[in-house]
Amino acid sequence: MPTQFCSNCGKPLPKGALYCNSCGAPVNSCYNQQSPIQQVYTPSGIFAQNGLQQPNFQEPLQFSQTQPCTISKKVLLIVMWWFFGWCGVHNFMQKKIKRGFLNLGLYLSSTLFFIIGFICLEDIFTRTTGLIFCILGGLIFIAFLVVWILDIINICKNPNLK
Repeated sequence: MPTQFCSNCGKPLPKGALYCNSCGAPVNSCYNQQSPIQQVYTPSGIFAQNGLQQPNFQEPLQFSQTQPCTISKKVLLIVMWWFFGWCGVHNFMQKKIKRGFLNLGLYLSSTLFFIIGFICLEDIFTRTTGLIFCILGGLIFIAFLVVWILDIINICKNPNLK
C-alpha cells in the first residue's frame, strides 16, 4: 500500500491514521500519493496541491452572502410604465402620488373628451361642439404622452434604481 500524506500539511501519515499527527486535519483517503504533496499558497487563500485546489484550513472560512434572484426595480418600473403607464402605476410604485394622479387624470380626461367629441360629431347640429371636444381630447392626450415619455426618461436616468 502506498504511503499516505496529509492533505493539509503534506507530512507522512501512519497507517490507519484518522487525523494528522502534525496539524490535526482529518485524513482524506483520496490523497494517497507516492510523494509528499507540493503546497503553494496563493493570494486567494487556496493551497494548490498537485493541480487540485483545496481551501486554506489555517485561516477561517468566509462565506459570501448571495442575494436571491430578483427582478431589478428599474426593470419592474419599465414594464409597469409600458403596460400600465396610462393609469400611473409606475408613479404610485415610486410613491409619486401626485404624478400618478396626473397620468391617470390626463388619460381619463382625454378619453372622455374623445368619446364626447365622437358622439357629438354624429349629430349635424353639434358637429362644431364635437370637433372642439375632439381637439381638446387630442391636446390633452398629447400632454399625457409628454408626461408618459418624461416618466420613462426619469426611470432610466435615476441612479437610485437598480
